[in-house]
Amino acid sequence: MKQKISFVGSLFHHPKLIILDEPFTAMDKESTLAALDHLDKHKALGGSLIFSSHQENVIKEMTDSKIFLKDGKIIH
Repeated sequence: MKQKISFVGSLFHHPKLIILDEPFTAMDKESTLAALDHLDKHKALGGSLIFSSHQENVIKEMTDSKIFLKDGKIIH
């Protein structure tokens, strides 16, 4: 629940940039899909996202560019 509230709060003021750390980790599938929809709309309106995730399917779907880290170093 805390994760959902934090996520909704990040969108409330329509910021140009949203930074999220593992935003979907504690969310169920339905909540994740709703969050992805909101983030997609944010991007469509010209907003930017920076987020960390271990979920490769989300990374592929949501990103225009990616940076992969291993042991704190950029590997891709």
